[in-house]
Amino acid sequence: EFTRQAVQRLFEMGCHLVILGCNTASAKALRTIQQHDLPLWDPERRVLGVIRPTAEVIGQLTKSRHVGILATEGTIKSESYNLEIQKLHPDIQVSGVACPFWVPLVEYNEADSPGADYFVKKRIDQIMRLDPQIDCLILGCTHYPLLMPKILKYLPDGVRVTVTWPGELELTVTSRAEWVVIYDEVPEEVSYPLDTDESLELMATFPDPLFASYPGGMADLVIYKAAEEKTGVHMEYTPLSTSASNEQFNVIMASGTYPDLIGWGLNYTGGDDTAVEQDIYLDLTESIAAYAPNYFRILGSDDELLENVLTNAGYITGFHVIRREDTPAEAGLVIRTDLLSKLGLDKPYTIEEYENVLAAFKDEGLAQPLVMMAPGAIQGNWLGAAFDVNCFSCSFPWTVVPSYVKDGEVKFGPLEDGFFDYITLMHEWYEKGYMDKDFVSINSNWNSPDYVNAITSGEAGLFYTDWGNIGGMIDVSEIPGFALEGTYDMHADADSINHFASKRAKGASDGFHVTSSCENVELACQWGDWWYTEEGSLIANYGIEGTSYELVDGKPKFTEAVTNPQDVSKRDALLVYASNGTISCIKDPDAVASMYSDVDNEAREIWATGMDEAYVIPDSVTLDADETTEANNIYSDIGTLCSEYITAWITGDKDLSTYEEFKSKVEAMNIQGYLDIYQEAYDRAMAE
Repeated sequence: EFTRQAVQRLFEMGCHLVILGCNTASAKALRTIQQHDLPLWDPERRVLGVIRPTAEVIGQLTKSRHVGILATEGTIKSESYNLEIQKLHPDIQVSGVACPFWVPLVEYNEADSPGADYFVKKRIDQIMRLDPQIDCLILGCTHYPLLMPKILKYLPDGVRVTVTWPGELELTVTSRAEWVVIYDEVPEEVSYPLDTDESLELMATFPDPLFASYPGGMADLVIYKAAEEKTGVHMEYTPLSTSASNEQFNVIMASGTYPDLIGWGLNYTGGDDTAVEQDIYLDLTESIAAYAPNYFRILGSDDELLENVLTNAGYITGFHVIRREDTPAEAGLVIRTDLLSKLGLDKPYTIEEYENVLAAFKDEGLAQPLVMMAPGAIQGNWLGAAFDVNCFSCSFPWTVVPSYVKDGEVKFGPLEDGFFDYITLMHEWYEKGYMDKDFVSINSNWNSPDYVNAITSGEAGLFYTDWGNIGGMIDVSEIPGFALEGTYDMHADADSINHFASKRAKGASDGFHVTSSCENVELACQWGDWWYTEEGSLIANYGIEGTSYELVDGKPKFTEAVTNPQDVSKRDALLVYASNGTISCIKDPDAVASMYSDVDNEAREIWATGMDEAYVIPDSVTLDADETTEANNIYSDIGTLCSEYITAWITGDKDLSTYEEFKSKVEAMNIQGYLDIYQEAYDRAMAE
């Protein structure tokens, strides 16, 4: 309709020939105007497009007879190039790839940014993978010449860029592009609050201990009330109990009726690509470029963030929490240092030192010298790393597969020699009373009050917890002189380095997805984009001035509502008064650290000692939808088998002699097929 109005206006100004200098307009509006409107307006006038001239000359430019189109999604979906080229040159094979971020990169003056390199290379690589025989690429946008230095940088040898201008048939690599736009214009900054009567629904997990005081979940929290006032968008919140969220979420997904937004702690089993292809999540790439200028600029200016956000299939499926830099580990092992001092012992580092400390704790009368977790290993593989394998297999609250990469080969921990040594030692510790006889039932949820009570009451000596909990445990314990500190993960010997470091890398995570049930994607994107504004990110990180923070020397400083909460832990207080990283925003690494005790912040440095990430599978290793489905189908029963055997070996319910039987079963269940899928994904990511 806009194209039609523009043509009418030009006719009114006296034009007899109008050229639609836009591929999208040529693809979608030209034929309708030529066949239906011109006979009514003036049969003597003419309207021409730019696709046909390109099709006419392309046969002179390709030797391989394989041509690629880089254009807007609208042009690619219309298949106008395919149709016109096939009419004139039926022997030419045409492939097309949409480049939805290229125009906004130009319009936001980011054509020379590192982010432009990423997007240009990604789309050129994508179309060349689609058809490696392409020797001619047609650019489909007037903006694209401003990206020409980047395009030429990543253009494979022997491939030329084909560009046309109506009436000009001499085409060279550096000549001008066709006239095409993806969007009429990229919107300017959004003005908040929005003038809308529409509402949205967000479903996310909510910690069990907070439901008593905040039965409405996020709806009862001050920052979300502030967000409604600031954005003008009313949000209906559906909180799911953390302990039951997996089952509840799966039931909702199976129903086919989804909330508008799916937030923190909820992950679709098949992965994001599968969720898009099954029409559960939306691919937000174009919507972000159209409605979320703040988020777009963040992603368009940083290669690493883009790589982290884009799925294997090239989708952007969510508004994420953005971390602009690496930060130390946010969880690890903690030990009773008051007991160590009493016993004249140092923090253990080696297997032998761990043995000595746990034996001493047992003699001291502790019920749980080591708080072993229900899966038969401790999160983060902090014990298993000493055996040079990944031993942490878990199915709740989410599936954790004990895979890792060593010397470029993806491995499955339970099949490696070191794993048998691990379970043998854990069984010995169980028999010696270093862990509770009922650890499988009592230590299934490390967020439960019972877990914390076992520590603060003095039953436990060495245990796992999250950064931010240590100081609070010390404060609530009534034991005189009770002291805790972070301690080292277990090492084979004093000189060894473990290779499973768990630092939080620069990147993007959590946040929320927009589902196919959302009827107002523009509103959802504008609401999400507000959190990336200076105001939104300040509230997400620190909460409300005067309530949870005050400005001191121009910098936000948490009040006692967060630093000295009365009824909840500091970690939960941060969630109550700010977001604690559970909503899309630019995460301030100093925010959380500033509210935690010295013992908590010192623990992060200790947790990083003697470790590197050599065996950790990088976040860039992702599966496409088909790979995800196949991998999940293979591993489902294997994960169940691991849960059955590992705890039974430790408790003695299964003899260790059944280990070879276990390996045979795992191999028969096609673990190699699972590893092959991840090996291919790993090799692909390393090549890129």
